[in-house]
Amino acid sequence: MKVQEFTPPSLGARPSPYVDVDPSKKVTRLEMEIFIVNGILPPHRNIAQIKDVLISKTTVYIVQELCGTKSLLDFYGDADDRSARRVFKQLVDVTHFIHQYGVVHPALYGRRILFADSSYTDVKLIDFGSSHYNPSTATRVRDNFNPAHWFTGGELDTRYKRGWTPQEDIASLGRILHNILAGEEVDHFGFDEDYGREHPANEKDFEILEDEFKPRVDVFDAQALNLLSIIGPSYFRNQAPLPRSLDQILLHPWLAEPN
Repeated sequence: MKVQEFTPPSLGARPSPYVDVDPSKKVTRLEMEIFIVNGILPPHRNIAQIKDVLISKTTVYIVQELCGTKSLLDFYGDADDRSARRVFKQLVDVTHFIHQYGVVHPALYGRRILFADSSYTDVKLIDFGSSHYNPSTATRVRDNFNPAHWFTGGELDTRYKRGWTPQEDIASLGRILHNILAGEEVDHFGFDEDYGREHPANEKDFEILEDEFKPRVDVFDAQALNLLSIIGPSYFRNQAPLPRSLDQILLHPWLAEPN
């Protein structure tokens, strides 16, 4: 079966995002995305819903909930403390939600997080094709969903032994928080290479960072910086381990504070 790359013929329809992937793998990823979004996960306000799937002998079209043109990449430079709290709380909430159902994304990047419209009010998580499902970690199940009807044990084991755990998503959220506080997308490969071994004691040590890596302490309050010290890149965590779940992060004062 061939997945055809195309220019969307109408709003709300999109092609497979896996442009440089073997066609058979594209089909697998499309199948996984449809299965996770429409099968494993109940609807959530911060997940772009799949409205329809059109399949012919040669083509697969996914008709997805219409989102705005802006992504998280556009938001970084415009974020202030209040809007950042609102947006990041939604990201933590929706990530915690998918983890409860045994799903790890694990590709939480700025371009894969859209907004419902240009107001930056509601985020929409997309692209679940590379996601992984492990029913043994699920604490909630949708409508008595039984994975044994869809997967063999070997299939699930193979997919989950690649190292993708909830902590991978938590690490991604920490990088996103750093991007928001810095006001731009940070090159975290370069950042970790240059600063990964440093152990700052307090925000004064931010002065040794290059400008592109610095959290904007004049824009964000101390609670935002504290959260960065819990889930951010290892430099900000003093090499401390990441939390194993997002339960406590949702209760963090910066996120719990009403907008």
